[in-house]
Amino acid sequence: MRKLLVLVGLQGAGKTTALQNVKNFKVLRPSTSRAQRPNESPNDYHFETAWESSLMAWEITFGTSKYGMRLSELAAVIDVGITVFEPGNINTLETVKPNLDFEVITIGVDTLSTLSDQHSRVNNDASRKIPDQQEFERQHTAVLECDVVLSGNENVIADGVEAIIRSVTGRGGLIDSDTIKKFIAAGALLTNAKPSQIETASYDLTLADKYWCQGQYIEVNNNEVVRIPAYSFVFVTAQEEACLPRFISGSFDLTVSMFFDGIILSNGPQVDPGYRGALFCMLYNTTDATVALNRGLKFATMQFCTTIRVSPGYSGQYQSKSTFQDFVSGRVAISPGGKILERLTAVEQGLEGKHETLRLEVRESAKTIRSDFVTWFGVVATITFILAGYAYTMADKASSAADKATSSSEKANAIIEKNEASQKALEQRLDKLEKNSASINKRNPTSK
Repeated sequence: MRKLLVLVGLQGAGKTTALQNVKNFKVLRPSTSRAQRPNESPNDYHFETAWESSLMAWEITFGTSKYGMRLSELAAVIDVGITVFEPGNINTLETVKPNLDFEVITIGVDTLSTLSDQHSRVNNDASRKIPDQQEFERQHTAVLECDVVLSGNENVIADGVEAIIRSVTGRGGLIDSDTIKKFIAAGALLTNAKPSQIETASYDLTLADKYWCQGQYIEVNNNEVVRIPAYSFVFVTAQEEACLPRFISGSFDLTVSMFFDGIILSNGPQVDPGYRGALFCMLYNTTDATVALNRGLKFATMQFCTTIRVSPGYSGQYQSKSTFQDFVSGRVAISPGGKILERLTAVEQGLEGKHETLRLEVRESAKTIRSDFVTWFGVVATITFILAGYAYTMADKASSAADKATSSSEKANAIIEKNEASQKALEQRLDKLEKNSASINKRNPTSK
């Protein structure tokens, strides 16, 4: 899709001058019904002698004059077109954007910070002066709410515009060092940044002087260091702050040197497009000794990536926040978080104390049990002796009874055996008689 870059700035902010320094891209000529000013080039505007609304993609009224953009100008754009817009009428652009065959990217030109600066820049021209402070603040807010905001002189603004064009028309992916440099010079991507810390496709973040550790905020000065206790963590912030366009996201991670020192960095997966504010993270010391980080150390590397299209931009609760208090709640700020080793030591000491108390209780219980055992042993022994005597007497009687029972049993068995022998002898005699009778009958068959 074709791109339409729109410079949005107050009257006198230098929008037209910035366009003149843009090369190799289609600069669109807006139309106006007013007359040409003495310091203007005929190429700055289409100075319309007869205004035709039907020929315009949009139009606004400023003072007694009309401004707009010819449909023919937009039709001539092949890839990227660049134009300007007044912030006081930015709602008109928002209204027509859905009907344009372009991806529209607004670029705020923030070069005027006060009403008096604006009056001075337009040489107190009544037709160009912003009338009062309220209107100045309304228009200035519109500039700051653009997809990306640039500041600086006309050359810096032009370089910033070139960096934007590179980003939105390139192959995508990571932003290179030259583009990062131009963005930072124009006040985008990062603020409080140093050009010397720009790498091939990244930027090295530096530690800020204030950090949080184990329930308190600590500020380092001069040659002091950031201390991370063993097996504990700290919250830190970078000296630089994010100022991302709505079509660029960021992410940062620990430098290799700190990783080999046993430090781990924990933060969110990315910094959203459009986010403005502090860059926070947690540093965790995985070693058993305190780690000291020098003041202003390069601790993390940040890289930037373009999005496929311009996003609505980050609008969460942390937008434009820059202090610990904005991110860390009061409850967390006073908590003992990070005292991992101390807590383990306290638990160990507590266990040792409980062990000693239990040992003493067991010793006292053993003394009591020993004393009670002696007493009860005497009682039990006495009862045992009495029962043993009684049991002996009963056993003796039982033995006599058993002896008598045994004698009776032997006598009974002798009688049974005698009876059984008599019965067996009787049976033998009967058997013999039967045999004799059979023999007699056989010799005398008629003896019946």
